[in-house]
Amino acid sequence: TRKMNQRIPTEAGFSLIELTIVIAIVGILSGLSIVTFSQQLTKERLKADTREAMSWIKALQGKAIQQNKICEITISKQLNTASQTQEAESNVATDDQCADISAYTLQSTIQSLTPDPYSSSSCLIGNGSDALRITFTARGTLPCGGEIRLISEDNKTTRCINLIAPLGVIREGLLNQGTGSCDYTSAH
Repeated sequence: TRKMNQRIPTEAGFSLIELTIVIAIVGILSGLSIVTFSQQLTKERLKADTREAMSWIKALQGKAIQQNKICEITISKQLNTASQTQEAESNVATDDQCADISAYTLQSTIQSLTPDPYSSSSCLIGNGSDALRITFTARGTLPCGGEIRLISEDNKTTRCINLIAPLGVIREGLLNQGTGSCDYTSAH
């Protein structure tokens, strides 16, 4: 006979099948979160690259105002760079140009360059949209402006930088896949 206060042994723990199911669920959830994290990281890199390029362009606009000169750069789609426009292609006299414009390499790939509709046709350099000339006057305005579209590494997200001529307003947006145009109405 057993005493009343003595415990009856019970089987404790998990079966092999239960452990296998839990490990499979954790594995699936981990796999999904890694994919999602990777996609989000790619989007955030593009956003950071876009903001860094905008910052460089705004600094150039400030330099034009500070030096009371004209800062003219060429953004090359082929080279993925922005640099001071070469003297042979420039519309600005040497004495009127900003001094010491450092070249800038965009971290994300340039998808397209489009001149501002209110800019002159001389804002495009080369064939089609190979290079875009951006010009800031001493007042910070833009005789030559345009839109720069940068695309993510996975080719799924496109961000836009719009340089509005003649006002000199610089804004950032996200490409709306449905309409094919950039949305500048809110922060993205």
